[in-house]
Amino acid sequence: MTRDSWTSGVDRRTFLQRGAAAVATIAGVTGTAAAYHELEDDYETVVDVVDEGADPNGDESITGVLEDLREDDILVKFPDGRYYMDRKLRFTDFQNVGYVGKGDATLVPANYHNFEGDSHKLFRLGTHYAPGTGLRVENFNVDFRGANTGVRAFEVSVTDDLTVDGVNVV
Repeated sequence: MTRDSWTSGVDRRTFLQRGAAAVATIAGVTGTAAAYHELEDDYETVVDVVDEGADPNGDESITGVLEDLREDDILVKFPDGRYYMDRKLRFTDFQNVGYVGKGDATLVPANYHNFEGDSHKLFRLGTHYAPGTGLRVENFNVDFRGANTGVRAFEVSVTDDLTVDGVNVV
């Protein structure tokens, strides 16, 4: 009889700890997925950015797709992937808008010298003269590890109801 390599050479305590860690991981993933879907009830329109044409491999800029999705009462979901941006998404005077990543949704800016326009930001959501109301930005990694990628990730201006959670800048 052969032993499973996962349990081979471990005592009972280690075996139980590994099992508990696996259950916690599954519960965490399930909890994140459940929370992701619960948000959908808060928006009139819910879209998956990849279904709308965004490249999840980081080869082509997604800014054009995001520009096409600028509307009130929308949740824009980002599944696992690397999302390249080479110019700013500007959206002002909005109401009830969400950008939410699921799993490992990573924003990757273009090199500073190749970034289009005079404003080096990935997202400019609201301004002091045209702020938004109701903005949710959650669960993104922003990868600045590439050479000369020092743009600002998010610049936001809202009058009420701002949620920013789980944004990790690397």
